[in-house]
Amino acid sequence: MNIAFFWTGDFSKNILKWILETKKLKISLVVSQPDKIVWRKKELFSTPIKKFCIENNLKILQPKKLKNNLIFLKN
Repeated sequence: MNIAFFWTGDFSKNILKWILETKKLKISLVVSQPDKIVWRKKELFSTPIKKFCIENNLKILQPKKLKNNLIFLKN
């Protein structure tokens, strides 16, 4: 079964890791919040789930909005 995983936080990384380890489900896509600029350092920071996806070669999308987002719906 192919599934899309919608989550952002650090806790979600552990859940996604568990899903991948069980090998019962195939994660086709991960959807997370966009990277954000931290105002004090003015640096762009990625979500923990995005870092995990990059390390594990998972496809990730980070749309600003989901509602009426035709680009997101095509993926």
